Amino acid sequence: MEDVGVRTNNEAEYLALIKALKSRQAFGAVVYTDSQLLVGHLTKGWKVKKPQLKELWREANELRQRTGAKITWVPREKNKAGKLLEGRRA
Repeated sequence: MEDVGVRTNNEAEYLALIKALKSRQAFGAVVYTDSQLLVGHLTKGWKVKKPQLKELWREANELRQRTGAKITWVPREKNKAGKLLEGRRA
């Protein structure tokens, strides 16, 4: 995986999703994320405006279609994994 330290938050979200969708467990999986942008781009037809996100969107969308994975939004306050990661950064 690329170094996410030099990426935007949205690029890091896409890179994490792409990595997850490349795993064997991705087939038929449900991916929960608190990224409204990711869910909007991939499931609601939101336009991808940022040039640096367009290629990431293409790859994530192709993998999502190939694996049949579903992307589901969860509010940040209910995202247990996100809370764990926030604790590590403190």
